[in-house]
Amino acid sequence: MLALSLAIGLFFLLPVGLTSLVKDSLPNAVVFVIVEKLIRITIFLGYLWLVSRLKDRQRVFEYHGAEHKVISCYEAGLPLTPENAKRFSRLHPRCGTSFLLIVAIVVFAPFGTPAWYCCSPRGSSASRLSPDLPSRSSSGSGATAPSAGCAC
Repeated sequence: MLALSLAIGLFFLLPVGLTSLVKDSLPNAVVFVIVEKLIRITIFLGYLWLVSRLKDRQRVFEYHGAEHKVISCYEAGLPLTPENAKRFSRLHPRCGTSFLLIVAIVVFAPFGTPAWYCCSPRGSSASRLSPDLPSRSSSGSGATAPSAGCAC
C-alpha cells in the first residue's frame, strides 16, 4: 500500500501540483498538459537514474548487459566463451527492457489531465487541486451542470 501511495504521489499528484504552480503563466490547457507530461517523464527518468545508483541494482544491470553479450555471441554462431562474448556490445537491438522503457514514456502521453485536477469553481490558487464537484441542475433531475469559467 505504501508503494502504491508513493507511486501515485510521485508520478501523478506531484507533476499536476508543480504544473498548477505555473498555471497562470500558461496560455491554455494543451500547454498545461504538455508541461505536466514533461515533468512526469523527467521524474520517471530521474527515478530510474537514482535506482540505478543503488549497488545491488548496478549488479543486476551488469548481469543484464552480460546477457546481451552472450545472446549476441550465440546469434553470431560463435562458441559461448567469455572471450567471444566480450567482443559484443552490452546493448541489444531487441532488448525487452529498453522496449518497456519506451512504452512507459509513450504511455504518459495520451493521458490528459482531468479537468477536476486543475480547475475549481472557486478559482483560487489554493483550490486548484481540489475536485470540481458537479452541481445539481435547477430542474432537480439529478443531472449535473458543468462548472463555468474553467480554463483547463
